[in-house]
Amino acid sequence: MYFSIMLLLIQPMHLTFTNKSKALTISFILGISLGILVEVAQHFTLTRSANIYDALANTAGLVVAALLFPILTRSAFFRWCLYP
Repeated sequence: MYFSIMLLLIQPMHLTFTNKSKALTISFILGISLGILVEVAQHFTLTRSANIYDALANTAGLVVAALLFPILTRSAFFRWCLYP
């Protein structure tokens, strides 16, 4: 899930910033913040619990998306999806 979220965060940042590493960094920080916020919210519910392994899995999804984004943007289909 966080793989998809990271790709959705990178796309507008990639178009907004001329510095692509800055766009990637901001997207990564937003993704990690969202993951932490979800885990904190789960701590306060009766049916869910916060788990460090969930947070690590979320971060792993973000890292994989960040690493694959430059490769995926070379694909014609992916460029069509991002920049219709």
